Amino acid sequence: MTRRACPAATRAPRVALPWLVYVAVNVAAPAANGAWRDAGFAGHALLTAGVSGGLLLAWLGLARLVRRLTRRAPPPCSAAP
Repeated sequence: MTRRACPAATRAPRVALPWLVYVAVNVAAPAANGAWRDAGFAGHALLTAGVSGGLLLAWLGLARLVRRLTRRAPPPCSAAP
């Protein structure tokens, strides 16, 4: 079975898209408009990216744990190619 046929392989890149958009709107756009000159912007950028990234990783880890605990049979694409 090819990697393309595995649903988990196609789902992974799309998971990060909402987070990337959030960081772009809250960090990159203000930085492009000159907010990087403000003394508090570096803290805002680190806090925004760090906390939201940590929440994303926690969410993904919890989802993986729940799937592992509730799975009865291994999916057909779980074997390494």
